[in-house]
Amino acid sequence: MQALLRAKGIDAQVTNAGVPLETTGMMLRRIDKDVPDGTDIVILEPGGNDKRFLVPPQWRAANIAEMERRLQARSIQVIVYDEFIPLHYRTLDFIHLTQEGHAMIAGDAPPRRNASRPAPAR
Repeated sequence: MQALLRAKGIDAQVTNAGVPLETTGMMLRRIDKDVPDGTDIVILEPGGNDKRFLVPPQWRAANIAEMERRLQARSIQVIVYDEFIPLHYRTLDFIHLTQEGHAMIAGDAPPRRNASRPAPAR
C-alpha cells in the first residue's frame, strides 16, 4: 500500500494494525491506543470475523460507527472498506487482499492535503 501511494505522489507511512481473528468489538477496544496522534487517514476494514463469531449485525454496525466517530473526533479521515470488496480482489482465503485489492484502495485514497490548510469538515 505504501509503495502504491508513493507511486501516486503521496508520501505516506502505512502501518498495518490488523489482528487475525479480531472482531469489531476487539478493534473498538484498541482503536484509541493503536492509532497514534498525528495520523491523517485510517483505512478501516472490519472483515468477516463478526460473522464467524456470531456477532449480531447491529452490534457490528454500532462498533464500526463508534470507531469512525472516535477517529473523526481526532480529525482523522476514515475510509471504511467492508465486505463489498469484490472477491476477485481477495486472495484464495477470501479474507486478505491481493496486490490488485490494495491498488484499488490506494486508488480511492484521497489526495494529500496541504499542511497549511485544514482538512474539509465532513
